[in-house]
Amino acid sequence: HQLKYTQLNNCQLFQDGTIFDTDSDGEPQKRSNRRSGLGIGSRGRKGASRQVSEWQYMQRLPDGLAKQAFHCMKIVIVIPARLDSSRLKRKMLVDLEGEPLIVRTFQRAMQASCAERIVVATDSREIADVLRTVDAEVIMTSENASCGSERIAEAAGQIDGDVFINLQGDEPLIDPGNIDRVAGPYLRGENPDCTTLVYPVLPGDYTTIRDQNIVKVVMNKDGYALYFSRSQIPFSRMRNASMTFYRHIGIYAFRSDVLQKFAALEPSMLEKEESLEQLRLLENGFRIQCVETTVDSPGVNTPGDLDLVRRMFREQQRPA
Repeated sequence: HQLKYTQLNNCQLFQDGTIFDTDSDGEPQKRSNRRSGLGIGSRGRKGASRQVSEWQYMQRLPDGLAKQAFHCMKIVIVIPARLDSSRLKRKMLVDLEGEPLIVRTFQRAMQASCAERIVVATDSREIADVLRTVDAEVIMTSENASCGSERIAEAAGQIDGDVFINLQGDEPLIDPGNIDRVAGPYLRGENPDCTTLVYPVLPGDYTTIRDQNIVKVVMNKDGYALYFSRSQIPFSRMRNASMTFYRHIGIYAFRSDVLQKFAALEPSMLEKEESLEQLRLLENGFRIQCVETTVDSPGVNTPGDLDLVRRMFREQQRPA
């Protein structure tokens, strides 16, 4: 019988999850299953099927993001992972309640709704072997990447995708909804160069504002980043009580072409001075759209971070 469908740009999405492309005469042509690797309707750890149709996917997105416009866009999460780390030795493989850290981050990515494929990009055979035991898709990259976005750009050269999400491998507690939020502008039909997340700092929390390990961001009136810094920005000369400070949450979504252009550029002066890869985009005229979230979670950079995340992970696993 005739299924109800939604006409969205050049494709028709039926409520059973089937996508039909519209041909030159406006007639629907059934699309073959384009999904590969891990993602919606694919198999995750130990063969457990996610079985999420496109229709369910749209319903699950926060704030009805994709209900307004769904462009049949191919969104891919790429998790860059390297074994060497300066502040926490062999960080990606440290134990987090029975699983390596990188596996926990991969499992969080599997709970997001926006991507049709999830890939880990690494230069470490040891990391790759661990991930393959949980059926994760791995792409081996060179050791030459100077940052995570360069690593995902190398992996993206082997992947068919329109938007690539850079999810850091040391984020085992990231809220899956935040992964969906960073993809939100693309799913609404916008076409930014890059998106990222920002989190409002509590009023008067000058410990956070002045912490050089916490990246702050200032934006223009349209929500595009003006600058990122480890220093306090803006400087509070007038101590304006209504001023809202924002910290940066290091997850990015790139248009495919912008990602490759980024990787082709030399590391910039400000990028090297602040040790912040996103400044390479700003210095070269690209725009970063900031999406505000009220959900935050700690990453793992130091032994102290690891202790905190372990405590939080145990709390989350306790029966209600």
